[in-house]
Amino acid sequence: MVVNLVKPIPNNKARHGVRLLVNVAGAFGARGINLVIAFLTVPLALAGLGAHDYGIFAVILSAATFIAYADFGMGLAMVNPIATSEARGDHAETRRLISDTWSLLLCIAAVIFVVGAVTIGAFVLTETLIADNILAWLVLLAGVVIGLPAAITQRVLFALQRSYEANLWMSAGRVASLGGVYAAYQLHLGLWAYVFAMLCLPALVGWLNTARLFRYNRRDISPTFCVSAATMRRLMPEGLRYTILQIGPYIETGFDVVLIGSMLGPSQATSYDLITRAFNYIPALASVGVMPLWPAIAGAIASGNAQWAEKIRLLSSVALLVVTIIPTILLAIFHTQVLHLWTGLEIVFPMLSLAAFGFVAVSISFIGLRQSSILATEGPKRLFYLQIVFIAVLIPSKIASIWLFGIFALPLVTAFVYFFRYFAVFYIEKNVPHHVREQVL
Repeated sequence: MVVNLVKPIPNNKARHGVRLLVNVAGAFGARGINLVIAFLTVPLALAGLGAHDYGIFAVILSAATFIAYADFGMGLAMVNPIATSEARGDHAETRRLISDTWSLLLCIAAVIFVVGAVTIGAFVLTETLIADNILAWLVLLAGVVIGLPAAITQRVLFALQRSYEANLWMSAGRVASLGGVYAAYQLHLGLWAYVFAMLCLPALVGWLNTARLFRYNRRDISPTFCVSAATMRRLMPEGLRYTILQIGPYIETGFDVVLIGSMLGPSQATSYDLITRAFNYIPALASVGVMPLWPAIAGAIASGNAQWAEKIRLLSSVALLVVTIIPTILLAIFHTQVLHLWTGLEIVFPMLSLAAFGFVAVSISFIGLRQSSILATEGPKRLFYLQIVFIAVLIPSKIASIWLFGIFALPLVTAFVYFFRYFAVFYIEKNVPHHVREQVL
């Protein structure tokens, strides 16, 4: 006698709606905490390090973001499969997916440690930016290696539609960072201490979250060390596509600080980092409401609630208009006053550059909404090809703009490329392949 242990997917619109509202509300609360912490952390680091060393600090944090993409997108690749297996009640499949991904991340972290140590040792002989701050770069390497395997917990909570928990633990890591930065400031410690506070302390909090989830809350999906070749073949192509999709936002804004720091010096990187941070808070706030839509839409479609998913897309578009456009206009008008109040520095950018910053901030928010819809219905394949073209155009354009016109041209280049990218994503969303449309309907 064969017993079907996989539960049928329930069709419960109320459950989807309540869970989504809880995730979004919790995420907005956590993001508010994070914004307050960021506003306190930046002036402390700037006062403790000075404009020159803060520029190096910004370059190190940007480099850490790039290195973190070495997870090959595996955490994101398992979001849709886990959302589907949990909707069906197949916890054994969820555990297998988590175990395979977690084991691979442990192996990747070991490789990063070896390659990173060799790379830092080699650059010490040629790059003064690294040689003069070698301890800070080693702390960067430690933070990435420690944090990479624990980052899977955030993705799992996201896939389980428990984003409010993920954001609360992220806030706990930010609080720990603020405490570390404050201690470094009070004790007059060097650059390494600020890097430790921003990278290592959140990683340690992430491991506490991992222990809580898998040892106490959901032991039924607790990972074991094993790598399935079949699962890797299934997830790796998807993961590589997600990696490219993640690198895109980094190329848009985070990569600028690295370029400016290496081409124009750390002091120039400081002013640009501060203005971009201010504008980036706008799409970051919007993403809090957008990101939970991905697993929510995927789960709703798997449950046969395609009409509910479409309604949520329309309501989210209206909400984004309010959340993004008004703060963008106010920041563009009062940026000098806001940055002076925040950091004590007098930073002035041309209005044309500020308009470009604002356009990019709003575009990121709306593109994120449309991409969440596409990821939930058909996955990242077509977005992956678009991102390849986007990166291939944007990187040389940024380098050329800095070389020819300086930092003020950077936001203009990004805005110009983003204008075309928005319509490309809109076209992809509206022209769903026939086989995917049949599955959704």
